[in-house]
Amino acid sequence: MKEGLDAFWELIQDRMNRKLIALVKKGQPIDEIINLCPNINVKDSAGRTPLIIAAYQGHNENVEILLKSGANIDEKDNNGNTALIIAAEEENQEIVITLLNRNASINEKANNGNTALLNSAFAGDKGTLQILLNSGASIDVKNKNGETALMIAAVEGHKEIVQILLNSGASIDMKNNDGDTALMLATLENHEEIVEILLNSNPKVNEKANDGTTALMIAAQNGEFDIAVTLIKNNADVHQKNNDGKTAIELTENESIKSLLTRVTSYHTKIPKLFNINEIDAVPNKFSDKFIVHPHISKINSWVAKIQAEQQRKELDKESLGIA
Repeated sequence: MKEGLDAFWELIQDRMNRKLIALVKKGQPIDEIINLCPNINVKDSAGRTPLIIAAYQGHNENVEILLKSGANIDEKDNNGNTALIIAAEEENQEIVITLLNRNASINEKANNGNTALLNSAFAGDKGTLQILLNSGASIDVKNKNGETALMIAAVEGHKEIVQILLNSGASIDMKNNDGDTALMLATLENHEEIVEILLNSNPKVNEKANDGTTALMIAAQNGEFDIAVTLIKNNADVHQKNNDGKTAIELTENESIKSLLTRVTSYHTKIPKLFNINEIDAVPNKFSDKFIVHPHISKINSWVAKIQAEQQRKELDKESLGIA
């Protein structure tokens, strides 16, 4: 008899659990079924609890009911996501606040290493990001790829997020698993405004990735003329070599960049004569940094104007010849 009753109760419990999951997924009220005492932390096939589902759906009322009913606030789904991580990813700011007010673990990581802060940086949600920072989120935490929130925002092109993170003390020269800094990543994605924002915070402009690549090399290789100009104005070293022994000028196929780098390199070759250095077989950056005289910004601007004028002339010549 007892076994029969137990089986019957398990059947009822299972139905209530499935009903709870279904109601939460639809965003419908769950007050009545909660009173029937289902398993509040039951999981669906993806490992999501009703709380995680409600956070994903953006239904704050259900989130509050579930929390009051004893839902495990830091329970994870199959991907290691908590309700807070999901709410940040979905830009559900009200739910983020609700969960934080209930002491959700703010620096908990999903299986990929992402935290709520990293997800808000990826989404470009500056409101949620600021709330998380104000609540004590670790600003320089890394995911499994070694990426920080600043790197993620730089890649995604979220300039306001980048500025907020810098203003909040994010480390600008941290590297991911490939040795890339936020400056390198912004350059790689051709986000010129973000490159400028980062440069205003004095990063190590000549830092190298694991393969010896610098931001200038990336700009040169990708044909990003404007970013190359900006980097050179900020003392990017044109003489540096990657692990294959190649400099930026050897990596570029862009004629405008090649012309600019040639002018900068030529400018630097005057240094040994200026300082009466006899060992002119060595490139200038082999000497002490005091012998490196970078061209003034006005000089660089003059070169850029000439290069652009030459490029325009070539384009006009092509048009006159009917060359596409």
